[in-house]
Amino acid sequence: MISSSQNERVKYWFSLKDKKNRDINKEYIIEGEHLVSEAYKYGFLKSIIYCGELGSDYEKIDCIEVSRNIIEKLSSTPSPQNVLGIARFFDEVKTINNDKIILLDGVQDPGNAGTIVRNALAFDYNFVFFSNDSVDIYNSKFIRATQGYFYCLKILRGDIKEFTKILIKNKYDIITTYLDENSIDINLVNPHEKHAIVFGNEGQGVSKEMIELANKKVVIPMNSKVDSLNVAVASGIVMYQFNKINKY
Repeated sequence: MISSSQNERVKYWFSLKDKKNRDINKEYIIEGEHLVSEAYKYGFLKSIIYCGELGSDYEKIDCIEVSRNIIEKLSSTPSPQNVLGIARFFDEVKTINNDKIILLDGVQDPGNAGTIVRNALAFDYNFVFFSNDSVDIYNSKFIRATQGYFYCLKILRGDIKEFTKILIKNKYDIITTYLDENSIDINLVNPHEKHAIVFGNEGQGVSKEMIELANKKVVIPMNSKVDSLNVAVASGIVMYQFNKINKY
């Protein structure tokens, strides 16, 4: 059992709480047995850190027993579970094969981003692209908000404008939520099977550059007393509508 915070392995794990060190080592901390089991199921789990007893068997995974104070040191929650994991970064996505894609343009709140990922899986979108100014996809709050569902999807982060131009070359509809006189009620839109939906920053909305790249601008019809919806809520409505159209 490791009980000293001066242990070299503990120091390394603690360093992964810093984004810079996560990016260098291509590893990050996950918290709780559910997330650990999901990372294991999809082949991303490298090791387990635990105190007490493990509820499951993890074949060919390094399981390191530690004292409760080490768990508390490494966790980002005030009352952590007794199981943490070290997981590897996602594999680089190199191909686009008629994927249904969500583009996050400056979505910075971890809770919103995590909910959008869950919405994507619920409504059959299998690829979520994060702009460079969106939330860090290895942020602990974001990971908890996804409840592990992001292991089921293609996840990529990078230059959203350049990625969108690649989609356009591949004959994708680029659809953005945007309110102006040319915007179309989502109930009247029949998206191409190959399409990507853009959702923008919580305060500023979709960037001007992405609006200009989009070939469809849509709006959710709602009571005039409300001028906007939370981005995660809006994403669920739009994805549900477009998935329903493409299914039936």
